[in-house]
Amino acid sequence: MTANETLKTATALIPHRYQKRVITLLSPHFNPEMLAEAVTYLESLEDAPMGADEITELVFKLVSEITGVDNIAGTISRKFNEVLSRQMVMIALYKEIPGATFEMVGKSFEHKFDHASVVHAKKSMEIRYSCDPKTREKLNELAKYLSEKNLNGLAHFLPQIEILA
Repeated sequence: MTANETLKTATALIPHRYQKRVITLLSPHFNPEMLAEAVTYLESLEDAPMGADEITELVFKLVSEITGVDNIAGTISRKFNEVLSRQMVMIALYKEIPGATFEMVGKSFEHKFDHASVVHAKKSMEIRYSCDPKTREKLNELAKYLSEKNLNGLAHFLPQIEILA
């Protein structure tokens, strides 16, 4: 296995938000070939602006880690945690993807939600954020992780919501 393949296999095992930290900590122990691949990988994390597909993949992955719900894109159940996860993804995608429309966000899911579902999700998340400390904590955690990737749309939006509880 080449150094590049080894690094890809290793990074796939690490949650996305920790990859940069783990590789930085381990890199002094790499052989020269692996170290060169690690440096290239770390540079790619910092320099490349993310496209809509990359943002979508990252948001789904982060929300899944935060809420513990797998396959958020494919869920249509009405269980609270799954609904909350879908709505978190919807609001994050709407705020993070430049020029995103409600319709475009809805089509990011396997079920292809319509624009009204995304509008409802946005309003619901605003209400939950203002009244529910647990939801507020999860959204703030998501905004923090997205900010680490230079995605600040959600982080700029959340402080505008009035806290009622």
